[in-house]
Amino acid sequence: MKTTTNCLAAAFAAAALAPAALAQLPPTQTDAGGRNVPNIGVHDMKKTAAENGGRIPSGGITLLPGTVLPNNPKPLGWVLTAANLYLPDTAEPGVGDQAALNATYALTSDDQYPLDLDFSNSDPSGSIDNSAVDVNGDPIHFNLHWPQGEPDKFWLTDVGLEPNSPVDDLEEIVNDIYKTGNQSRVQEALDILLGTNVSGALTNRAYLGFELLHYKGRKDNQTFDPVTRNLEITQLWYGNEIRSSHNMVKVPAHGDYTITWKIRGLGDPGPNHEFAFPIDEFTAIPMKKTANSLFWFRNAWVWKWFDVVDPLPGDVRKYSLEQFFQIHTGTPFDEFGQPVPSYADVNPGDARYWLYVNRKMDMGSYVGGQGDITSLTRFQQYDLDQDGRIGGYLANGTDTGLAYDGATNSQAQFNSYGNQEYAVPLLDWSQGPTTIPFFGYDSSFTTVRKGQGFDLTVRYGQGLSQAGIYVWGWREHPPRINWLESYAEGEILASGAPKDWRFGHKWDEVQALGVDAIGDLVPEKALHNALIEYGASAGTSADRRTFLRKTKNLMPQIADRRGLPATPGVLAFPNPEADLNLFYGNLDIWGDIERISAAGKKTWTEGDKIKVTIYNDDAVTRYFRVVDFGTTDYQYNGLDMGLLDWKPVFGFPQIAAMAWSGLFGAQGYAVDHWSTTALNGTGNPFYVDPMFADLPNFWQPGVRDLKHDYDDLTGFSGPGFHVVQDGVFSVWGNNQLASKPTGDANIWNYSYGKPIPPKSVRTFDVEMPRAAALNNGAMYIFDPQFHFTSIFTNHPVAELVPEGLGE
Repeated sequence: MKTTTNCLAAAFAAAALAPAALAQLPPTQTDAGGRNVPNIGVHDMKKTAAENGGRIPSGGITLLPGTVLPNNPKPLGWVLTAANLYLPDTAEPGVGDQAALNATYALTSDDQYPLDLDFSNSDPSGSIDNSAVDVNGDPIHFNLHWPQGEPDKFWLTDVGLEPNSPVDDLEEIVNDIYKTGNQSRVQEALDILLGTNVSGALTNRAYLGFELLHYKGRKDNQTFDPVTRNLEITQLWYGNEIRSSHNMVKVPAHGDYTITWKIRGLGDPGPNHEFAFPIDEFTAIPMKKTANSLFWFRNAWVWKWFDVVDPLPGDVRKYSLEQFFQIHTGTPFDEFGQPVPSYADVNPGDARYWLYVNRKMDMGSYVGGQGDITSLTRFQQYDLDQDGRIGGYLANGTDTGLAYDGATNSQAQFNSYGNQEYAVPLLDWSQGPTTIPFFGYDSSFTTVRKGQGFDLTVRYGQGLSQAGIYVWGWREHPPRINWLESYAEGEILASGAPKDWRFGHKWDEVQALGVDAIGDLVPEKALHNALIEYGASAGTSADRRTFLRKTKNLMPQIADRRGLPATPGVLAFPNPEADLNLFYGNLDIWGDIERISAAGKKTWTEGDKIKVTIYNDDAVTRYFRVVDFGTTDYQYNGLDMGLLDWKPVFGFPQIAAMAWSGLFGAQGYAVDHWSTTALNGTGNPFYVDPMFADLPNFWQPGVRDLKHDYDDLTGFSGPGFHVVQDGVFSVWGNNQLASKPTGDANIWNYSYGKPIPPKSVRTFDVEMPRAAALNNGAMYIFDPQFHFTSIFTNHPVAELVPEGLGE
C-alpha cells in the first residue's frame, strides 16, 4: 500500500523560512509609514480561542455508517465507530492523552495563527491616528516608500533611452506613409504593434518589447527574490494608458516584501525639458482579503481528522491553509520517491495537472466537485485516484479487486495510496477562508512626468491575503488603469484551482491563435493588416490611397479608448437604448462614455438598472463583471484617500457569494465584542457599515449604506451585504442567496463572469447598490481573465460634487 507524504513540505518550508531575509527591510513598521490594520477574522479567531483554552473548538461530527479508519495517519481525538461519531476535541478515555491533545490544538502565540493578525502598513493616510502627518499636521504622501521621501527622478535621455511614446511614434510613421508612401517604414510600424525590433529602429526606445497588439498570450509571471524579498515591475505611463512589464506576480505568502516600481513616463519633454508636463500621479493599491474566522470554526475538525494541525516543517502556523492546499493537490512523489500521476496524466484532456491521484480530499469545485453547499453532510464518496471505482483496497493495503460495496465489500474503502474514498471529508463552504473584498489602500502618490523616470520601492505584506495590485492615474480614469494579479506559493482558490492557473491559463488560447486572436475591427489589428497589405503592394499612389482609406480614423482610437471603434456590419451595436456601450477587442475595452448619462443616470440611485451593451470582436470568449468600487468617507472626513471598500455586483457565481461573503468584513460585530481583546477601544475595526453608533470613529448608525433591498437577484450574485450579529438584520445573507436567481445556476461553477462569445453582442441590466459619492467611486467594469488592461471604469457625476466640481 502507498501512503501520501509531505513531499511539498520542502517548498512550503522554504517559503516559511524566507522571512529571515527581512533584515534588508525597515526594522520596524513605522519606518515604512502608516499603521497596521487588524485582520478581523484572525482577531475573532484569537478571541474565541482565548475563551476555549487557546483552542479552536470543534463539535461532534457524524460519520458515514461503517466508516473504516485509515492506519496512518489516524484522526486526532476519539472516533466512536459504533455510534458513527467523531469527537475531535476529546481523547479516547483510557487510551488517549487529553493534555497532549490540548497542547497540539493550542494556539499559544500570535505567529501560530493560520494568517497574520494584522495587515502591515495598511493605513497610510494618517486619518486614524495621525501617524502619517508631518510637523505641520499635513499628510505625508510617501509614507510607504522605503526609504521614505520623494524618489530620485531622472531624465530618460540621461540613461540612454528615447522618451517617445509608442503611439506618438506610430502616428508619425503612419503620417509619413500618407505623405511620402515610404514602404521602408512599414516594418518599423509593425515592430511597435508587435513588440519586436526587426527594423532595428526601436533599439533605444523605452517601450521596446511592449506590444500595442496584445497577441502574445504572455503571462509575464514575475517572482520575488527569496533573499531580498523584492520584485521589480517596469511600468510605462503615456497618453492615458499604463502598461506593465508583468501581468502576474508571485509574492511571499506571509510577512512583508517590497516591490521596486520602475516608472517611465513617455512623451516629448520638449527642448530643455520645458514640456515635461505631469502625466499623472502613480499610485499602487494592494487589494486585501480578510480572514473569515467562521471557516476555521466550521472546518477545524478536518485538520484534526487528517492530523495536520501541527505546522509544516520549518513553519510555525497551525491550521494553515498551506496544509489544506497540500492535502487537496496531493504530491508528485510517493513515500518511496516514485512519481505519482496527475489528473491530466490519468485522463488526457483533463486540465487539472496540479491534482495528483494521491490527494486526500477535494477542496474546491473547479471540475467534478461534489456536494451541496447548503448540506450538513460531512463526508462524500469520491474517486480520488481516478481509477474508475470507489475504494477497492482494505486499510492494510490489500487489493480486493472490487469496488467498495456496502453489502458485499464494505471494508474496501481505500485506494492504492491508503486514502479513504468512501468517507472523504467535505469542507463547509458556507463561509470561505477569506472575505473578498475587504479593503485597499493607496501606497504612493508620486508625479509621473513626460520624459522622466524613477525607481520607487514600496513595502507590502501578507501575500496570501492579497487579491492583487491596482495601479491607476486619477487625472484620466478611465482608461488609465492597470492590474497585476498577485498570488502566493501554492495558493489554491475556492474553485480548487491554483490562483496562477486560474488567472493565467486563458492566455494559452491567445498564444495558440497569435494575431488571429484579435478581432479585425480592433484599431491596432486593422492598422496591422493594412500595413502588411501596403508593404506587400507595389506602393503606387492607388495603393497609398487604399492604405489611407483603411487607416485614416484608427490612430485616435489607438491613442484613446474613450470612444467606440467603427463596427460596420455588426447588428444592434452600438445600442442607442443602452446607458453604456462597450467594445471588447485586443483583450481590452473601449467605452462610449466616462460617466453614465442616459436616462438621467449621471448620478445613479440605489436600485437603478444600468443597461450595458457589449460587442466582442476578439476570437476568444470574453467576460463581463461589475464591481461597485467605493471609498469610505476618509476622503472627506480624514486627511487622505485612505481605505477603499468595494462590492461585487454583477457576473459573480454563487460559490463566490456563499464562500467569500462572511460577514462582509465582520462589520456586524458590536463595539463591545472586542472589549476583552487587543482591539478594545478601537471602535469598529473595519471602519465601515456598523448598524450602531461609533462616534469616536465618525460613524452614525447605518450611514454606510450597505443595506439594500434587492427585489430580484437576477444578475446579482456577489457577496451578500449582511450583518448577522445578534440578528440585528440580514440583507441577502448566505441562507437567502441559495434560493434566489443568480448569474450562474451552478453554485459550484467559479466563472469569470458573464460570457461574451466571439463576434457577438450581449446586453445586460446591472442593478447598482449605492449612489452617494461619499461611499461610491465607480462602476468598475472588467474582464477578469485579461484583467491586466481589460478595465473600463465609469464614475457617477455625484463623486465630483463634494470637491466643488461639475462635469
